[in-house]
Amino acid sequence: MGLTAEQLADRADISMHTIRSIETGRTNPRMTTVRQIAVALNTSVEILLDDPDNLDETAEILAIWKSDLSQLDRAKILDYARYVAKQKNK
Repeated sequence: MGLTAEQLADRADISMHTIRSIETGRTNPRMTTVRQIAVALNTSVEILLDDPDNLDETAEILAIWKSDLSQLDRAKILDYARYVAKQKNK
């Protein structure tokens, strides 16, 4: 996404001290802070906390599905994924 730490802090409405403490591992963020960061990055908490290896596998599977699906089916799946993400962020 290309945000600076300052931009992330501003978008997430959290302090730079908190961002730096998380970055350096001095503190583990509260779940509310993780949610704020996820919203600021336009992603989900699950994506932020997931294992990167698992994300790579998921992306690979989706890429294969994408090539085998019609444009209409891809649009339906994307709409459903957005719906699920919104429900989880409520």
